Amino acid sequence: MAPEQPSIDSISDFLYVDVERLKIWLAQLDPNGVLLGHSANSAEHRTATDELTGSVGGEAGKNIVIAKAGITGSLGSKQSATRAFLDSRELRFDASWSIPLNVLDLLSENGFIERSLQGADVGSLVVVSGTPHILDLKLMKSIFGPGIDWALSQISQPNRNNPVLKRAKGNILRFSKILDAMPTSTQLNMRTTEGQQIWAPIRDGCLTIDPVDLAMQHGATLKGEWHLLAVVDALPDDDTQQPMNLPAMAYAELMEAAAEVLSTIRGLMGRPTAAFGLTPLLLFRSITRDR
Repeated sequence: MAPEQPSIDSISDFLYVDVERLKIWLAQLDPNGVLLGHSANSAEHRTATDELTGSVGGEAGKNIVIAKAGITGSLGSKQSATRAFLDSRELRFDASWSIPLNVLDLLSENGFIERSLQGADVGSLVVVSGTPHILDLKLMKSIFGPGIDWALSQISQPNRNNPVLKRAKGNILRFSKILDAMPTSTQLNMRTTEGQQIWAPIRDGCLTIDPVDLAMQHGATLKGEWHLLAVVDALPDDDTQQPMNLPAMAYAELMEAAAEVLSTIRGLMGRPTAAFGLTPLLLFRSITRDR
């Protein structure tokens, strides 16, 4: 009797997987390195017996055996022949999609994962849960200009010279130019079940579903509870802290202006001051079977 297979009560549905970074970690956690695939060989020995019959006429003392011949005569004979067979098979398996679960298991077994952002330091590895919001700025940029043109075209002719509307139109067009110059990244925002706010950049090519398809299906907010494995790279800004008595960073004038511009970009489209900054590796949910 074949051994009873263990019951599988849930599976993990991965929406975001940073495979390259997971491979780097797995190479450090597993002494065998990164398994790219494996194969299984099986062999089965079989035997078959064929019965050969025949009858011929001829002189006595002759014993002639032929296969299934129907020649009449006075001499008959039967003989069995046994043949041996070896059936072999080789099965090849793709191990790449085992990497996320293997890394999760090894990180957990070795005590690397924290289950809360409370008290987490920069460089900590956490798994947090919540409802994620995914914003594709590239998609927003592609539709913002045409959308503004359409909206402005809907203003009735008598109202087009309204000073308030003209000022608003000018501001919108200026913002459109700023948006065109902004980076076309994809971002993840999430409020955890403990109430913390998270901001994280999404690396190109790591989503298992096209972000446009996500937007068409969900808008910005994914439904249900999702789990995020990530590295803590920034803590919420604390404006109440007194500045440390350290010398100011020495910049050339141009570089100082560039640093201010980057800070402005972050304020417009990057991590909010009250949010943790995380670098994600996995975003997944659990799917349980009906009982």
